[in-house]
Amino acid sequence: MIQKENSLAVIPPEQNPPFPTTPLDIPQQRPGKSRRMKLLEQQGCFHFGTKSITIQRATTADDLLAAYNLVHDTFQEEGRSFPHPTPQRMRIFQALPNTATFVAKNQNATVAVVSVVEDTPGLGLPSDNTCGQEIQALRRSASRICQIANLSIAPAFRRTAVLTELLRCCFAHLQAISCQQAITTFKPGHQAFYELMGFETIGTYLHDTDPNQTPTLLANLNLQKLFKIIDNVKFGENSDLATLKHYYLDSNPYLIQIEDWIAEAQQAFANAVFLRRLFVEMTNILVDSTPDALLVIREFWGENAWLDALGHTIIFDVFSPFY
Repeated sequence: MIQKENSLAVIPPEQNPPFPTTPLDIPQQRPGKSRRMKLLEQQGCFHFGTKSITIQRATTADDLLAAYNLVHDTFQEEGRSFPHPTPQRMRIFQALPNTATFVAKNQNATVAVVSVVEDTPGLGLPSDNTCGQEIQALRRSASRICQIANLSIAPAFRRTAVLTELLRCCFAHLQAISCQQAITTFKPGHQAFYELMGFETIGTYLHDTDPNQTPTLLANLNLQKLFKIIDNVKFGENSDLATLKHYYLDSNPYLIQIEDWIAEAQQAFANAVFLRRLFVEMTNILVDSTPDALLVIREFWGENAWLDALGHTIIFDVFSPFY
């Protein structure tokens, strides 16, 4: 039974049934689970059962600031970003109400973060600057694309089920908003894991901030294809796809949470006090943004919320010809 407490999904220990062997038509697979999937299961990656960690969508200013603080620290540690004057790593995409940021909390401390960014006219996606050609090809084949970004996990929680649980949350959100393609980036050492989760590697690039020049991989999750394949999984089947279907669809507790979380985010972004604190007082992403990007954000926020949040600030002064 899934408990719902204050918009948090509290997950009880899993009781996964054994899966007898059943042949699968699409795609062709050997009977039984792969060695990699068995290893992930042995490591507890699909058994989140701990009550000390809760997963939720960050919709308050405090939760979002804590989330982007962890992203800042993690990206600095991994050489994925340059030093920044503020302790949060925030980009213009975080100012969009449809950017969903999910967090894992342990005793009220944020220990893991991931965001789902929707492809937006005028802003695009976070990886457009590095993988624009590959992303543009996806745009020609799908009407709705998203990027799973900002994945950051505190060191003490990196060998736990937190990663797969956040991906489970992202999957529920992607399904709810009818996303057709979802891209993400990762280091080569994580390629086998993501491909096991259904992603296909489609590109590679180098980070200017990485002194070791380790390539970063771009991968895509074709949700339309995945749903078609999963539909062919037989009940009780013992395969990798059966495991994913059980974990991400059949027993996904976030599927009933997503709509409430979307409503909470919309309510927060309609609050000028929230907007002013997060994007004017605590960070400088609006100051660093282009006039065209600001026009996109203004349209999403609405005229009244935009003017109430900014008031008479340097942003309003500098770009006054646009108002």
